Amino acid sequence: MTRSRLVLGVDASVRHTGWALLEGLEADDLNDYGTIERQTVPQVFANAMACKANADDLNTTIELAIEEAFAVNVKITKALVRAATAWEVCIEIANRKPVTISRYYPSQWRAHIWCSKGRITSDEWKQYAFEEVKRLYGITDISEHAAEAILIARAHLIATKEG
Repeated sequence: MTRSRLVLGVDASVRHTGWALLEGLEADDLNDYGTIERQTVPQVFANAMACKANADDLNTTIELAIEEAFAVNVKITKALVRAATAWEVCIEIANRKPVTISRYYPSQWRAHIWCSKGRITSDEWKQYAFEEVKRLYGITDISEHAAEAILIARAHLIATKEG
């Protein structure tokens, strides 16, 4: 029997964290997405439990694809690491079974989405992310962080198909 996949993409940030849940055999169906303002562990845990509820309904593997970002400022970098770790711990506690956790630097996951060989500025990337989410799912009203979380999850699918 083929196992379904549930991929939680996370764009962890200090102030606004984007998340997206893709599911299905190819995990290409967008189940839900959103942005958490000034994330707290209870908010993250609530999302982890929702992820578990979806997985319990199916013969499903759960995968967490999270952006691993670093800032020039050490204090901000530590906050980003804490935010990412909160997601990892909450997902594992909520599911009480092994969860595949994959960390991607922005350049890694963007390389799977942006297939051009040319360089792209930050503003061009933001515009491209919005256009790609609109093209794939028809979503026009979405935060930058939620759009990136969707694309992080999709990049994870591409990366795991190649590997």
